Amino acid sequence: MDIKFYHSIFDWMKTCQKYFDQDEPLFQLLITNGSYLMEHHEEKAFFGIGTSHLNIQIIFMYRPPYNLVVHPFKDICENDMMMFAKSIFSKEPQIPGINAPEMFAKSFSECFSHISRRNYTPHLQMDIMVIKSLKPVILPIVTCRLAQQSDLSFMNQWTIEFSEEALHETPDLSTVNEKNLERIAKKQCYLILDEQNNPRAMGLLTRPMKKGIAMTLVYTEKKSRGLGFGIAVAHYLSKIAFEMGYHYVSLYVDKSNPISNRVYRKVGFNVIMDQSDYRFS
Repeated sequence: MDIKFYHSIFDWMKTCQKYFDQDEPLFQLLITNGSYLMEHHEEKAFFGIGTSHLNIQIIFMYRPPYNLVVHPFKDICENDMMMFAKSIFSKEPQIPGINAPEMFAKSFSECFSHISRRNYTPHLQMDIMVIKSLKPVILPIVTCRLAQQSDLSFMNQWTIEFSEEALHETPDLSTVNEKNLERIAKKQCYLILDEQNNPRAMGLLTRPMKKGIAMTLVYTEKKSRGLGFGIAVAHYLSKIAFEMGYHYVSLYVDKSNPISNRVYRKVGFNVIMDQSDYRFS
C-alpha cells in the first residue's frame, strides 16, 4: 500500500468527495474536520490516502488535538498496517489516539505502539447509528425548545455528567460554559420539558453536512431516567432535523450502554458501522 500525504486540504477533499457523497454518514468526522480545515489553517494537521493498484484502501486525517481518524475500505494486511503506522509516526509521534472500525483501530494501535514505545488502551467502543424516518412511539407529554443562556446553570452540569458517563472524561467547567454559550448562539441545543415546564433532558444537532446532521450530547438528568425523556429527545430532534430538510440523522452510541441503544432503535435508528477509540499513553 502506498501512503500519500496531501499539501492542500482542497485537493484532499476533491479526491475524497465522491466517496463522501456515496456514504456520507460513515465519513462524517472526516467531512466535518476537512470542512473546518478549509477555513482554518492548523500547522500540525495532516491528511491523506492509502492506495493499492491505484485503488483507495484508506482515507485518513489528523487534526490536533483530536485523534487520528481513519476510514478503511478493506482489511489491511499486517505489513501494510506497519507501513502506515510508520508513516503516521514520521508525521506526528505524539498523536493522542485513533478513531476507526474496531479491527483496524486495534491493529493500528498494536503497530504504532511497537514503533513509538507508547502503550495503548481501548477508550470507547461505539456504533454509528442512522435514522431516515421516524417510527411511531409512545412519548410522555413534553415540549421541546431551544436552549437559552438562562439554562446554562443546569446545562453545564449535565454536559459534565454526560462527558463523565459517556466519554469517561471530566471537562473543565469554564470550557464547558464557553462551548455551551456557542451552542446556544448557534441554535444547536434543544431541551425537553415536562408538563410543568421543568427541563428533564437535552440534545444537540450539530455537524451539518449536505444530506444529514449529527445528534450528540443526548442526556437525561439522573432523577428523570426511565420515564421516556430520552426517547423524546431522539424523537423530537430527529423530527426537527427532517423538517429542516435533512435526509438522515446520525448518532454515535456507546456499546456498553445497551439500554439507551434500545431507545434509539425504538425511534428508528439502525447501526451502520462500529467505531472504536484507542488512546496512547
